[in-house]
Amino acid sequence: MADFVASCRRHGIRPGLYASVGCNAYLGVDGNKLVGPHDPERWRAYVDMVKRQLRELWTHYGELFEIWFDGGNLPAEQGGEEISELLLELQPNAVVFQGDPERMQTVRWIGNERAVAPYPCWSTTHLGTSSDGVNEAQGERYSGCAAGRYWCPGEADMPNRDQEKAYQGGWFWQPGEDHHLYPPQELLERYYQSVGRNCNFLLGMAIDDRGLVPEADSAQMRRLSELIKDQFSRPRGRTDGSGLVFDIPNPERKTVDMVCLMEEIRHGERIQRFTVSGIDGETQVPLVSGTCVGHRFLERFPACSYPGFRLTVEEAGSTPALREFSLWQTS
Repeated sequence: MADFVASCRRHGIRPGLYASVGCNAYLGVDGNKLVGPHDPERWRAYVDMVKRQLRELWTHYGELFEIWFDGGNLPAEQGGEEISELLLELQPNAVVFQGDPERMQTVRWIGNERAVAPYPCWSTTHLGTSSDGVNEAQGERYSGCAAGRYWCPGEADMPNRDQEKAYQGGWFWQPGEDHHLYPPQELLERYYQSVGRNCNFLLGMAIDDRGLVPEADSAQMRRLSELIKDQFSRPRGRTDGSGLVFDIPNPERKTVDMVCLMEEIRHGERIQRFTVSGIDGETQVPLVSGTCVGHRFLERFPACSYPGFRLTVEEAGSTPALREFSLWQTS
């Protein structure tokens, strides 16, 4: 942990920690319960051990950016309440994934491990995530809702190796499986389906038996980075501001095939329904319509060229504060 955190800080990366409190093969615990007969004393000893372990991890390495409870925190009556109190005491500023669904969660699972977020996917919700993260799920817990009570954005996770073919669903490394890496072009699609739908994209990368990122995985990540940068290398116009109508002129009739929308997220999610259209004189041709924008909305459409383009906000909870309305040629 000390080496990991030091390396993160050296490279300007905010460190996060993934820890399972409900599974421990060495101590015979699986799915938040003992394997075999339940023994209250043995369970109490297990919870005490988990709390000692977490106290060490949450105190000796400085402030952590994210705490990920794999499979969720323990149920409150089985020690989870004590763990939540420890987290509030030691790492009160951490982003929490799959913590206590009622009060200790600041980012939520989007219902699958394929990094395919639902749309709309609001950052606000009336409910946290209570799923164990194993089985796919749908509904408001995973898509959020407009004007929800809690600010709890979606996090879309997936491994970088084929979930159907690779060892342990692609989350763990095994020799001879480089051919199971997802093609970078496929990961680019997941980028659009996660980041482009107002989510954080968490892409798992298995560490090999040297304690290093495998060369094939590094090459995959570099290529994905190149593909994403290429998508945003041909800008065709940009604007921002407050209001309900935003125009981007296109006097040279350049071709566009992708729109990027971003709200000033510190003001919340105000846009609730919108349309992006091509403008030619008095004619408006709808190209993209949607509801949730949030931090970022990305959508590709058939390549076209108009003298201008317009974003019209048709429904909003308050005056929209737009960080960016931009158009791009991706191909």
